[in-house]
Amino acid sequence: MLLSSKSKNPDKLVKSTVRIVNEDLNGSFFVGTGFFFSYNPDPSWNSRIEAIVTNRHVVKSSKTLKFSFRTETSNENIAPPENVFNYDLVNPSNWIFFHPDPTIDLCIIFLKPITDYFLSKHQRKLDIAYFNKELVPNSKIINMLTSIEDVIMIGYPEGIIEPKKLYPVVRRGITATPFFLDFNDRKEFLTDIFAIGGSSGSPVILYSDNGEHPYLLGIHYAGLNNNKLNLGVNIKSTLIIETFEAFIHLKLQDPEQQEFLDKMKRGLI
Repeated sequence: MLLSSKSKNPDKLVKSTVRIVNEDLNGSFFVGTGFFFSYNPDPSWNSRIEAIVTNRHVVKSSKTLKFSFRTETSNENIAPPENVFNYDLVNPSNWIFFHPDPTIDLCIIFLKPITDYFLSKHQRKLDIAYFNKELVPNSKIINMLTSIEDVIMIGYPEGIIEPKKLYPVVRRGITATPFFLDFNDRKEFLTDIFAIGGSSGSPVILYSDNGEHPYLLGIHYAGLNNNKLNLGVNIKSTLIIETFEAFIHLKLQDPEQQEFLDKMKRGLI
């Protein structure tokens, strides 16, 4: 399901994230957050690139990425384990694409191996909601924003998760620096939301009380000055689009990938 700027989405927003547990090459575990993004580079394409957006450091040196997913069911009251499944993405580097600038703490994890697994193994689709380009603020929307805006951040601080339906933790705050300015001349902005481990990779969303126009402002990745000021540092969401475009551009440079892209455009992949 695609999130929309034109409808009220509070209940859908809690389906937009997933907890990521990184088992690294040393056998240590690190918890972070990711969220779902569906990218259609051009209206002529009959398919979308679907991925989990998160921070580069969340998946660093990973041997296995561990997820838990809800699956679609006709009965909303159905209890686990009937509609909740664990999934391990082994050798995840094969499915991760980093923003080409190594100083930008951002990457995407392609969903295809996960969705294919659930369709073939369980004959089910994932019960998730995707952000998309429509919810990344364009210049017109940005010009309408004030210096102080209400925002929410959705994720898994300290790995906390609602255990029965896997719902995340929702936290509320304000923009601490104007979104229309680049903090420290980087595509970043601050929020007055305390940064807690596990929140890395959380979406930061413009939010009104009625849930309309949930524009995706950015991706949380750190606390300012080692969290001494209770301020979160966030990457602007336009860099998500840059990441997808960089992936497509890389494919276009390789003649052997032309068939792959052609099939994707026609909805065959």
